[in-house]
Amino acid sequence: MYCIITELLILNLILVTAHNFDDYFSAPYAADTEARPFVKNIPSDKRIVNDGLSDNSNLGNIFDKAEEYSCYAAIAANVFGGFMQLTNISDDLRSKIEGVANTILNFSYVPYGLSGMNNGAKKKNFFQVLGFMGEVITPWFGNLKNLYLMRGMATGTDQIWVATDPSLSHKYPDGNFDTWLSSIKEIPKTCYKMLKEIINDPLSVIPSFKDLSNNESKGHMALLSSLGSIGSSLGYILTGKENIFGPIRDLSSWGLDFELLFRKGEKAEKAVASGAAFIIESSLDFIARFVKNNNTRLFINMMSHAAGRIALRLYKLYDPASSE
Repeated sequence: MYCIITELLILNLILVTAHNFDDYFSAPYAADTEARPFVKNIPSDKRIVNDGLSDNSNLGNIFDKAEEYSCYAAIAANVFGGFMQLTNISDDLRSKIEGVANTILNFSYVPYGLSGMNNGAKKKNFFQVLGFMGEVITPWFGNLKNLYLMRGMATGTDQIWVATDPSLSHKYPDGNFDTWLSSIKEIPKTCYKMLKEIINDPLSVIPSFKDLSNNESKGHMALLSSLGSIGSSLGYILTGKENIFGPIRDLSSWGLDFELLFRKGEKAEKAVASGAAFIIESSLDFIARFVKNNNTRLFINMMSHAAGRIALRLYKLYDPASSE
């Protein structure tokens, strides 16, 4: 509950600041998306690539490097720390290694989240800012066993606007909103419309093979995944029932990550590898919930986190204009 309150307070400060620097936030930028496969890619020759900071800015280069190297550090720390859980070292040393790996992992989400928040601010996209803010804050309230579940609220919030993008792209090209109020009003209204479509025609949730081959989807599966991620995370925070809400969080992501496996075009192999890594991440997290031995569970959890950071990095290499 404290992480929710903290997130809302910081968001209020960001929105007030954004109002005073409206011209800056309205600058052109790329159509960056979260690492999910259901938004059609914009041709690279029609994109204005900007990862949230000026491409010519030294600060921007430093920020990108911080994101890159912190990701590599998190992968290495979790792989090493995971295998150390299976050795015969003392419990005290094992615990210290776990703590270091956890801290490095948490820090790796800071530049990742700040980059997404900055891009969302330029778009005047309330839900993207809120979602990526959660990526910065939420990890510090969790641990290696429940972090994937805790992050569901942040990931799902950002994914909501991605899910509605196919329906709103004609009105707001590249996800650019005219005002903050526009995103706050339009995205929930579109979600409601999409939910009615799902109720009236449940099969509309499943994209056709043609849609997958063309890197397109109507976003219904994404919306259900968003609601599942948010609901499972919130349910866990309020009740502490991990065995109930954990599997819901894991299952919510499988269908969407599977769509990445069908990506075609330039650097598609990185998208396919990214999708596979995302599936491994959620699958390992699912398996870990049923392992009783603490050390073995930590090993599986840490391999899950390593796979997740690999997935995010691969998707960034596949689509440099993404917020990943």
